[in-house]
Amino acid sequence: MPMLSGVWSGRLGQEKDRCPTKSRFGTPPALPISTSATPGRVGTLPEPVVAIESAAPGVFLKDGTGANGFALTIGDTQSPHIAAVGTRVATYGNEALTLRRIDRRRQEDGWAATWSGAGVAWLALDRARPIDLSREANGAMVLQIEFRTTKGAVGPVTLAVDDTALPVGSEFARSGSWQTLRVPLRCFGQKGGDLTKVRSIRLQTAAALSLDFSDISLRETATTDRCPA
Repeated sequence: MPMLSGVWSGRLGQEKDRCPTKSRFGTPPALPISTSATPGRVGTLPEPVVAIESAAPGVFLKDGTGANGFALTIGDTQSPHIAAVGTRVATYGNEALTLRRIDRRRQEDGWAATWSGAGVAWLALDRARPIDLSREANGAMVLQIEFRTTKGAVGPVTLAVDDTALPVGSEFARSGSWQTLRVPLRCFGQKGGDLTKVRSIRLQTAAALSLDFSDISLRETATTDRCPA
């Protein structure tokens, strides 16, 4: 797999330097023990971790967990942002999309995503603060998703950066082994996308589809990389 260039690595390193290096959750508080008849006060339990605060430059999802400011979510038109925490999460109501933890290289380092076909739903990497990827697009970087289709899509599937979507249904049409989907960033720019303020990367469909995925990152382009048609 091609390595990241020095320019890219340095730039993302500067981005990471502006982020705190210590987890905001700290050490989980101990539960106090009451020595009298009055019940003791139970400390506040820490929130579940939904994002890695420190990861290699250009990594947006590592072992199924968001990284470098991105957090994994799922959603539909009713509830657009549902945090992917625990071992199973689903959209509300008819559960158009369900995620459950799976083992790929180690325990619970990936997700199995199942779209039921009951309605439009998506999995996304969301970011609170926008990130500028325009230089990476000009530098011929690609967005890479490591996945395995377990039940092929029976309808259109799109991959979007913010509101700019590209058709990728052919990549998920048949079941198979682990592979990579590689989409040059410039393809989103050519469709009118603003890569200077990226907040979301989204895989969306209303069709029935089942796939496993684990990692999403930026990689240097190869001669075989093309824009989805």
